Amino acid sequence: MSLTFSEFLTNIAGSDPVPLFIFKAAVDFCCIYFIFYLFFVEIKDSKSIRVTAGFALLALFYIFARIFDLTGIAWFLGNFFSYAAILIIVVFRNEIKNMLASMSIVNVNMKQEEYSGEEDIVSHIANAMDYLASVREGALVVIMPSEDAKIGAIAEGTEIDSLITRELLLTIFKKNSPLHDGAVIIKNKRISRASVFFSLSTNPDIDPNFGTRHRAAYGISEKVPDALVIVVSEERGEISLLHGGRITRDLSKDALKQQLANRL
Repeated sequence: MSLTFSEFLTNIAGSDPVPLFIFKAAVDFCCIYFIFYLFFVEIKDSKSIRVTAGFALLALFYIFARIFDLTGIAWFLGNFFSYAAILIIVVFRNEIKNMLASMSIVNVNMKQEEYSGEEDIVSHIANAMDYLASVREGALVVIMPSEDAKIGAIAEGTEIDSLITRELLLTIFKKNSPLHDGAVIIKNKRISRASVFFSLSTNPDIDPNFGTRHRAAYGISEKVPDALVIVVSEERGEISLLHGGRITRDLSKDALKQQLANRL
């Protein structure tokens, strides 16, 4: 005896009325979709996407083994996937942390309040760059635009994920610091990474007196025109700002503050 579609839904819904079951199923699907969407937003454009592809390939091998009754590989992968939840947490711990942070309204508000004092982000950056220039210590800071930018092949650097403070910037760029070489990446109003290396610009119009740090600053500014790139010259004690491949040189602390305030 064949069932009508309404009777089929009633059977799988159990004691719930069919309209209530459909509503619950829709909410269930939307919640799962939202969680997976946030997760894949966090892992895209990172090396974690390759790990995800590896998990997917193993899952296909497992399905293949079950279909064709390959006992050995099915047993091995079955035991492997029994610990999949722990492996996912270990491998994607940073992405999961960022995903949870993006879902937390309280956490976002707290981050904003931490900058509500006398010194804001602009002041922290400008004060740190001014001090580094005064003591002739080089620095390279890249403030990325809020949207995801394709910055090409670069070294991964060291993940920081911290509030922007003058003290932390000075510590990173201290000559004896292991993170001194390379650039600091600022994204979403946080220090994202340090000791990041960019390809150097080959623009023939660059001042021949500029060294590697300035050529790296030009390189990222040419690739990501919306980025703000601050570079402190170790030789001249000079602060420069690059935007769209164009440089403004010899900025004072107040001038740098004004430039950052106008563009951030």
